[in-house]
Amino acid sequence: MTKRVSGWFTATGSAAISENDVSDDMQMSEKKYQKIKKSVKKRWVKALRSGKYKQGVYALCAYDEDDALRYCCLGVLVEEEVGGHWILHQDFGTYSLDGYSDVFPDEAAKEIGLSDAAHDKLTQLNDISGKSFEEIADWIEENL
Repeated sequence: MTKRVSGWFTATGSAAISENDVSDDMQMSEKKYQKIKKSVKKRWVKALRSGKYKQGVYALCAYDEDDALRYCCLGVLVEEEVGGHWILHQDFGTYSLDGYSDVFPDEAAKEIGLSDAAHDKLTQLNDISGKSFEEIADWIEENL
C-alpha cells in the first residue's frame, strides 16, 4: 500500500512532490473534493484560526530551530480529532503518532472522510504554497 506523503521528501529522501506536480491554486480550486464530517470541519477550522497552534511544514508535528512546537494543518487535525500518543524522534525533532510522522493516519482519514485528493491539496497549500492557517481554513470551509 502506498502512503500519502506530506512535504517534499519521503523517509528515504526521494522527492515526493515537486512544483511541477502542483497546479496553480485557481485550477485546483475547481476540483470537487469529498466532504468531511461537518462537526469535524467546524472544530478543525476553529482550531486553525484559534492561534493555539504555530504553523510548520513537512511534518505533522515537529520542533523548529528555536525549539518551538509547530504543526502542519493536518497535524492540527490529528491533535484535535485523533488524539493518541505523540512520540518524539530526537534525531529529527519530529513527532509521530502510531508510526505516522508526515502523513495523516489512514484509519482516521477514512473515519473523518478525508480523501487522498484533499490530503494532497492540503499538503500542497501548507508545505509548498505557504498558505497561512487562516487561508487553509477558508479553503477547508469552501471545499470540504
